[in-house]
Amino acid sequence: MSLKHKFRPIKLDPQRVARAEAEGARVSAEDAVPAPSQPPAVKAEGAPIIATPPADTPAAPPGDAGLGTSQTAGPRWEEGRVYEVPHERIRPNPVNPRVFYTAEAIVKMAESLRAEGQTTAATGYVEDDHVVLIEGQTRQRASQQLGWPTLRVEIRPKPESIRTLYETARAANDARTNPSNLDEALRWKELLEQGVYPSQRSLAAALRIHEADVSRVLSLARMPQSILQALAEVPALLAARTLASIRAYWETCGDDRTLELVAQARSRGLGFREIDSLRKAAEKGPSRRPHASRLRISFGGGKGELKTFEDGRIQLLLEGLTAEEAKELQLRLQNVLEA
Repeated sequence: MSLKHKFRPIKLDPQRVARAEAEGARVSAEDAVPAPSQPPAVKAEGAPIIATPPADTPAAPPGDAGLGTSQTAGPRWEEGRVYEVPHERIRPNPVNPRVFYTAEAIVKMAESLRAEGQTTAATGYVEDDHVVLIEGQTRQRASQQLGWPTLRVEIRPKPESIRTLYETARAANDARTNPSNLDEALRWKELLEQGVYPSQRSLAAALRIHEADVSRVLSLARMPQSILQALAEVPALLAARTLASIRAYWETCGDDRTLELVAQARSRGLGFREIDSLRKAAEKGPSRRPHASRLRISFGGGKGELKTFEDGRIQLLLEGLTAEEAKELQLRLQNVLEA
């Protein structure tokens, strides 16, 4: 059998690769201990934790990948190793797929870290004298909330471009918890405006999703930041169908009423059907009786009023007329109308 037939090329799925890398960054459960104010050095599987290189570690010459200077070349930084990195030497991912971080999510992560320690290292790359996170910002915020001075970060090669950085981080997030449609709406809008992706079609192709889904998600970014932030705080409203209903409601009712709707949906647990019903009622407008002007009149022994409605109707009502007076009024009205 020839080598050509014996070895077949394998096409790798980026999401499966990200899941495998996430497992590789996991700290051994048997060695993990709850971290005190100074997290202990915990040996990871294939990635031993070592002290952070000093801030003056020499850097390599600047690169041209669109991400600033290149990976530092000092001997103390090694790709594949996990370092305890002080928070002041950590920078956020400039194209982090996750835009919104709720207080609830940070508290939940902090409780997990307090109970189990940081069992999974964040990932990042070295730039100048600091580390830029690829993913792991929830863990960092929770670690800071606990008062821990450092975050465990596994050093990875520097991505070749902003686009590669985004797609790598998104795949890593997908392997754990997908970014919400709100996160993706704002980030995709930014990446398209910056020309990282030349079109919605190219973005859809790169992320392996339908172009119609890209368009639907981007439509959420038309809502103002105040509404998006309010929605981000209510996980029950982040389903795609519910967000589409809220966007349609906003287009009909505007900012203030939509913020009121979000508060109402949060307290009452409204679903997309109830929100659609509220929007349809708002589109019809409030039902009201036509306005009428009134004129008091008298004829003979009778008294009443003449009503003129704004929809074009006229109504005459007189009471107390004798039969002769009623007949005379009828003849007069006929003469006027026939004239």
